[in-house]
Amino acid sequence: MRFLIDECLRQQLAVALTDLGHDAIHVTDAGLAGRPDNEIIDLARRTHSSCTSATVGRRFRS
Repeated sequence: MRFLIDECLRQQLAVALTDLGHDAIHVTDAGLAGRPDNEIIDLARRTHSSCTSATVGRRFRS
């Protein structure tokens, strides 16, 4: 499975998922640190990745 890990989560999560055999990248490693959420979601869509975030109870920012 492919994961795109949002910057609100630790980069270690991407490392752990990779160690378990998944394809995972942190937004910082993808060059998207500090970018609007819609750009992160767009990358997840283009790469067919599950966007993993701790964002709850509010809308993504654009």
